[in-house]
Amino acid sequence: MKRILLIDDEDINLFIIQNLIRLSGIEAEVIFFSSCQKGIDYVKQLIDNDEEMPDLILLDIDMPVMTGWDFLDKYRNFNEKKKRETVLKIFTTSIIETDIQKAKEYPDIDGYLNKPMTIDMIRKIEADHFN
Repeated sequence: MKRILLIDDEDINLFIIQNLIRLSGIEAEVIFFSSCQKGIDYVKQLIDNDEEMPDLILLDIDMPVMTGWDFLDKYRNFNEKKKRETVLKIFTTSIIETDIQKAKEYPDIDGYLNKPMTIDMIRKIEADHFN
């Protein structure tokens, strides 16, 4: 069973993505947080306890208090071996070119997806990373 971590401050996005994952047929445990701080704390706890990392992190960048960029700045300092267990994708409404370029500066990012999420996007992620 796959483990997917969703970090988005909008409950409707969390609800939609969870349902799309279910409808796609991917057998996954979906963990979700509506704040980047809770998400990074969760990942840090997994690493500190040498627990299994999520197979996929979908991260919104435009979040209140702690942004997705702040999450990535902390995440980049984590254990490289543990991070290799995880595919991290930005999932955002931002189509601003500076955000797209900034994402390229983070080697941990494996893709930049624009909302809304679709079942085809989920299936592509599955085909690219879970098979």
